[in-house]
Amino acid sequence: MSVAIRAMLDEQKLNDDVQACDMRDTAQGSPVRSGSLRALSRQEESALKRALRGELEKRGVTWNDGNLAAVLSGKRSVSKLWEAVALHFPDHSPQEVQTMCRTRFYPKPARPWTDEERAVLLRMRGSNEPWPSIAAALSRSQSTCRDMGRQLLMPNARNGEWSADEVARLRQLYDEMNGTAKNGGTPWDRIALALGTRTRDQV
Repeated sequence: MSVAIRAMLDEQKLNDDVQACDMRDTAQGSPVRSGSLRALSRQEESALKRALRGELEKRGVTWNDGNLAAVLSGKRSVSKLWEAVALHFPDHSPQEVQTMCRTRFYPKPARPWTDEERAVLLRMRGSNEPWPSIAAALSRSQSTCRDMGRQLLMPNARNGEWSADEVARLRQLYDEMNGTAKNGGTPWDRIALALGTRTRDQV
């Protein structure tokens, strides 16, 4: 199962769980103000995001999609997080704050790559375009473009210990290409591509 599909299923399950909790609380007479949860202004939503991010970083949790998904789905427990965030919003309980954060900030699954986008990436990399230019052309992050580039250009890339043949080939490629980059440095991307079994980060 792909990461994107798994993320979509996780998000759907999360939404179903939130809805089920709201229905159960309503049935039990709990003061769930569902209308107020949907009535945040853009300014209030920004304040909520700042509060959540600040409280996470106070607890040593870096703000990124992976950590955010783990926290919001409940897979990662962060001590007293929702109580602390709720202090910024006295009109809402910790449970309501948690629900608001889940429904607004749960990371969206990455959109699937199209054949046209893959063709653009291959063409631009073939012309030695830098990753920032490729990312801008495709309206994607640099890391997403690099990951797809590795899949397309280096399907045989592997991890683990280097073989003697790989080391010898790397030295040969370095001797041949060193100083040929536009800035006079070493074109590690092209060396990795020519090597074929290791990514740029590995070489």
